[in-house]
Amino acid sequence: MSIRHRTLASASVVAAIAALSAPSAMAGASHPAQPAASATSKNAAPKKATPKSAGAKNMTATPSSARHVSTATKGSTKPTTVRGAKSTPTTTARAAHAAPKQATSDSSVMVRPKATVRPAPVKPAAYANWAGYQASIAGPESIHGTWIVPKASWPGRDGYSAMWVGLGGGTAKQGELVQAGTEFDVVCTAVTRGHCTKWKTSYYPWIETYPSRAQERITNLAVAPGDAVEVTVRYAAKEGRSYFTLCNWRTNDCVGTDRTSAAPRGVAEAVLERTSGADGRARALANVGSPTFSSVYAKGKDGTRNLAGWPSTRITMSTGAALAVPSGISRTGDTFSVSYRRPA
Repeated sequence: MSIRHRTLASASVVAAIAALSAPSAMAGASHPAQPAASATSKNAAPKKATPKSAGAKNMTATPSSARHVSTATKGSTKPTTVRGAKSTPTTTARAAHAAPKQATSDSSVMVRPKATVRPAPVKPAAYANWAGYQASIAGPESIHGTWIVPKASWPGRDGYSAMWVGLGGGTAKQGELVQAGTEFDVVCTAVTRGHCTKWKTSYYPWIETYPSRAQERITNLAVAPGDAVEVTVRYAAKEGRSYFTLCNWRTNDCVGTDRTSAAPRGVAEAVLERTSGADGRARALANVGSPTFSSVYAKGKDGTRNLAGWPSTRITMSTGAALAVPSGISRTGDTFSVSYRRPA
């Protein structure tokens, strides 16, 4: 759910969900990051529950027509049924179960790294629609993250926000952007004397493989403000497929699915985004306060590291004035927050 990468020039920390060695729009589209108009330079998470032993639900991912990407193909691959914790995906696209101690959406385990002792370099950048971090990773294979679903409030106009993790940047240089996350939208439903007096909020999870497919809304995993969610995205080069696992630890439910995709190259992200409409333009950012990404770690050909272990770009969302600003990375190397400033 991102407006992929058009780059510009250049904390409160929610405690990570305990023992996370496992998997983490309404009308918005996920595109590459758009360059900014001008450069500008809680409580602890609830204890992690164990998913229902019967196995994770199968994901029903329905393309959102409003979250259209001009280059996306219509329709989507039908997700396959989750077989259970020990199921092994095959090239015929079997979706895998997100086991409690498993970060990927299939049977291979993504080992959680130790805290980063010497943080890698961080450089600043400003994009018009992204706020967060983009890590430089040779041969990116997987990324994991968790967050507490924030409450979206009226920003003075219809607002659209999303939190996600992904691999690739959606550009020719950075390859296909494969991503998964949660959307938080607020839309006016009643106007009195020129002022909005009533509005509706919506929250839901989604996946996307940009630019080959438009965003696909997950219809059988509910999320709501305060829920602890965990998302993992993995790319299997030999299969030419991306695997997605999303869990809601309040409801103890997980879903897993996969899609054929081109290779992501060189980068991985954890981002708060203002999503785009059918016209491809980024819309106003919903006010979500200062949500926190935690347990952010990624795997590449050089191994698995926390966010601070990879050279990265710290991205401020800006259109001349800052819309959302990321904090620094925590001492543990895997946590940061993003603070809302204004809608557009």
